[in-house]
Amino acid sequence: MARAQVRLNVYDMYWLNEYASNVGVGIFHSGIEVYGIEYAYGGHPFTFSGVFENSPQDAEELGENFKFRESISIGETDFTAAEVRTLIKEIGKDFRGDKYHLISRNCNHFTAAFAKELTGKEIPGWINRLAAISGSIPFLERMLPQEWLTPVALQQSIDERDRERDRERERQRERRVESIEKAEEATESAIRRQLNDSQTTMLNGYAGRGSLTTHHEDASSSSSSSSDVSSSPSITRCNTDASINDGDVYYRPRVRFIEKEVHTHLSVTCFLRFFSLLFGSYSRITM
Repeated sequence: MARAQVRLNVYDMYWLNEYASNVGVGIFHSGIEVYGIEYAYGGHPFTFSGVFENSPQDAEELGENFKFRESISIGETDFTAAEVRTLIKEIGKDFRGDKYHLISRNCNHFTAAFAKELTGKEIPGWINRLAAISGSIPFLERMLPQEWLTPVALQQSIDERDRERDRERERQRERRVESIEKAEEATESAIRRQLNDSQTTMLNGYAGRGSLTTHHEDASSSSSSSSDVSSSPSITRCNTDASINDGDVYYRPRVRFIEKEVHTHLSVTCFLRFFSLLFGSYSRITM
């Protein structure tokens, strides 16, 4: 029976390996190549297998943070291609995506277990040395962000980041609405002040006119009374709607008429000034 070659393909992860590997500690990804297919393991937040297939030695297929380092011969296997696929399904039950852990169950733990099943041999110890050191020194693991360790924590971190982003967007929207409302209130307040100033000015003007009219009528009344005492109006005549003879003073209805006239002019003036403020053309209205 023909035996198939089993190779361990190793990849550098991140630029950090250019420095860390010089002191015997590196961050590596690895996969087992057999029958022209490379098998590797990665994490995800679901309860099915995290084992996946990859083109042998293709770092670009893994992602931009991976760089192919070397390929190491582990040995040969008696498993057929079909038996390898069956073995992958069985191993995948233990190496589920949601069970991935950067320190205790990573891609190198998978390649070590898979290589052992295929060839009965171990992979080089330096491949997973960082995980071994971190596992023996617990405080190192506690220093790492939880989202680095497991895909579940990573997904939770991503979800929380998305929620915080949505909350910040909502806060920004509320601030914009509040600013708009304040601007509208300031505009309305300015318009009300303009209208109040206009009303005060016109009321003062009409009060002056009413005073002049009253003085004029009082003078006319005095003149008429001194010239013709017999034609002075009676109290009954002033308080009725009867016709007024020459020289009669009908003062109270005149005051009421002036009040109505003022309110009418004020309403028209306020209306016109409101629209002149809105369209930016303030025009003087001569009453």
